[in-house]
Amino acid sequence: MTSLRKWPMPFKIRRNGKIGLVGRKFDFSVGVCTKVLRVLAALPFSKNPDQHPSFKLYFSKDWADAFFVTLHNFFSTLFACLPLPALLNFEAEHQKMQVLSTENQHLHMHLATTRQALAEAESTVQRLEGKLAQQEAKLAQQEAKLAHQVANQAAIKRR
Repeated sequence: MTSLRKWPMPFKIRRNGKIGLVGRKFDFSVGVCTKVLRVLAALPFSKNPDQHPSFKLYFSKDWADAFFVTLHNFFSTLFACLPLPALLNFEAEHQKMQVLSTENQHLHMHLATTRQALAEAESTVQRLEGKLAQQEAKLAQQEAKLAHQVANQAAIKRR
């Protein structure tokens, strides 16, 4: 087990030949981890791990239930936070495409009705402009007749 303590030595921070604060923390962590690892390394070699005092806890029904609940909660949280993969997102994309297609059809129908209303309005404007031009022409003729009559009456009075 001394080789486990020597392995992380290159990862320690050294300054002027002294182990820094991170190195001391790491030494403490390695000391605790080696004890735990030593116990866990014995698990495959024990004949009855469910009766061993160090492993008895891990073979109880309560621990297994708590472990599965914790594992379920972990994966639920993990999958809730992750975005859907692109391959699984095809149904949402398909629904978006259908909504956009329907909206596009409605907009085309609205555009067609608006164009039809515009064409009707333009024809009405042209028809009314034609009537206005006719009425202006009649009015101009009547004004010309009236001016001619006034000029004739003035000429008659002068004589």
